[in-house]
Amino acid sequence: AALLSPPIDESGLASTPLFTEPFLLACPADHRLAQAGRISATDLAGPDLLLLDEGNCLRDQALAACETTSAGRHATSLETLRSMVAAGGGYTLLPRLAARAEPEAGDLVVCRPLGGGDDQPGRTVALVWRASDPRSGDFAELARFFRDHAPDGTRRVT
Repeated sequence: AALLSPPIDESGLASTPLFTEPFLLACPADHRLAQAGRISATDLAGPDLLLLDEGNCLRDQALAACETTSAGRHATSLETLRSMVAAGGGYTLLPRLAARAEPEAGDLVVCRPLGGGDDQPGRTVALVWRASDPRSGDFAELARFFRDHAPDGTRRVT
């Protein structure tokens, strides 16, 4: 079994959603968005938007959340994106679980929520396994456990 973010294009797999993980804006501490009021994901479309390389599902999810089809520069990993943001190269969207829970002293990156309440853009995390696996009942029980113990900052799927 694996924890993945749908859509999953493989036949022969079974999946069940667990929780929704909101995206956070990661921007330089001195950026105008670091101090802005309510931020909408659609406010982020533009050349300063940094995303992962093409073919990465997180890139596609972030583009959809920002209601745009393109971004400025791109990177191969979340850590590279974080470094680009810290260097003042733009801003990005990070999944909540990839953001630091508490900023460290001197941290150059600020993470801010988008939207508010239930309208926060994000992605679903699901438990996925081979549909032919005889342990499907065990995986369903594991999924219930994950749902009941969804990480802080996420929204449990019911």
